[in-house]
Amino acid sequence: NLYVLYSNNKVRNITYTEMSEAILHYVREGKKVIAIFYGHPGIFAFSPHRAILIAKKEGHRAQMRPGISALDCLCADLHIDPAHPGMQTHEATDLLVRKRKIDPTLHVVLWQVGLIGEMGYRDRGYLNQRFCFLVEYLEKSYGKDHLITHYIASRYATVKPTIETFVLSKLYHPEIQIQFTGISTFYIPPKEESSID
Repeated sequence: NLYVLYSNNKVRNITYTEMSEAILHYVREGKKVIAIFYGHPGIFAFSPHRAILIAKKEGHRAQMRPGISALDCLCADLHIDPAHPGMQTHEATDLLVRKRKIDPTLHVVLWQVGLIGEMGYRDRGYLNQRFCFLVEYLEKSYGKDHLITHYIASRYATVKPTIETFVLSKLYHPEIQIQFTGISTFYIPPKEESSID
């Protein structure tokens, strides 16, 4: 169980490195190793990529098999085709710290909106004290009245996904912000159509 490597007050990148090293430990002993990750092992999962890269560099055979990602679930649950009119995805903290440009003519998906600027891990959930920075940033592209969908893919076949729609300006309210977790995703529909050349 790689989940036991998480710890409060430990930077998540250290945990992810430890996870890949735990996998590689048995590979280096000559054993056949299978690591199973929630969703798609290559999407928002640093450890599998790192483990495979190192294993191959060390001369071992390693491969990643596809799974179903939260994005696949989002497209199905919200009836979105990323080809029409196109899609842009960003990790929410990266969007802010690198000042990524949002294209309001596309479907936009923002990952990990419930842990803006959080580098560590908290077993009791994240405080998300910097969430308002995200709302302010989104208002620059969409205005205060644009609709945002809060989405969490179902992790079990018998559980429905979380799908809640909010007006952007309502996201300043603490009683709404408390709902957003480390696995919360925002879907933002296009605001306008782009011109055709």
